[in-house]
Amino acid sequence: MISWKMSKISRFGYIIIFEYALNCRCVIMNEKEKHIIREGMKLFATKGYHKTSVQDIATNANISKGAFYLHFRSKEAFIARAMQFFHDEIVHELGMIETEDDPPKLCLAKQITWISQYIYKYREFIIMHLREDISIGEHTEELFRHMKLENLKWLQKSVLSIYGKQVNSFVLDVVIQLDGLMKSYYQWIVLDDVQINVETFGHFIVERMDDLVTGMVHKDAKPIIHSNSIPKAYQDVLNRESRLKRIEAYLTVLGEQITELEQDEDTKQRLVNVVQIIGEKLKEENVESITIQGLLAHFNHIPELQEACDNIAKLLQIERLK
Repeated sequence: MISWKMSKISRFGYIIIFEYALNCRCVIMNEKEKHIIREGMKLFATKGYHKTSVQDIATNANISKGAFYLHFRSKEAFIARAMQFFHDEIVHELGMIETEDDPPKLCLAKQITWISQYIYKYREFIIMHLREDISIGEHTEELFRHMKLENLKWLQKSVLSIYGKQVNSFVLDVVIQLDGLMKSYYQWIVLDDVQINVETFGHFIVERMDDLVTGMVHKDAKPIIHSNSIPKAYQDVLNRESRLKRIEAYLTVLGEQITELEQDEDTKQRLVNVVQIIGEKLKEENVESITIQGLLAHFNHIPELQEACDNIAKLLQIERLK
């Protein structure tokens, strides 16, 4: 049995599923770098990080040691880019699952299933990372805090998409329980090589979450953790996701109101397109306020649309352009 340091266990979930949000920015990586990383990961998984030299990686990738340093400043930089490689693959695949337009519950089940398959694929590399004392730079702890925040955003977005306002009061409790369910199974998979049916795992976890939510709603459960009792960084994430869900609802109302306007079809289609653009812009991490203000200005001359526009502006804490 492997002896695991508690400091590593405490970060376990954030290492093994590399919990980044779907809207994180990806670093562009060329095919040569991807090839070197894949070969390096094979060596790390079999020999360990500290026993694998830069020359070993270069030899395995069929390049010179000098060529390695053209792409990576050091072995530490290499392992950091390897984690970026994982991030890019996960972000891409989970994003592709979202574009399939499945109901939110099925979408989450598929995402969880895919992550489980990914963990089995890279189990040996994950074990190596947990076993050895590896630093990925001076910002390691900051990175893990960021990963935790991004995981919170992903799970909260999923929970709110599935259950809506009925879970608003205890959404954080649902997220914590969902997060705990997944991590517990992942620990058994990685640490003890327990085999599970990954094809049904996502649906199983989502069904258990359904049971939890149904019970809490039925019994009118009071939240254990309130949003105002957690660190501000997490409060900001929760507030932003909740606010975006409410804005999405107003955008839906706006779209419905536009279809009922006594306007020509070209005008109505143009306004519907503006609504869609607003929705897309709000998915961006740092959208400029002036951008949304300019888009909302398209509706200024239509009285029937003012209430929805005012509510959107209020939620975004911006003034409308007149």
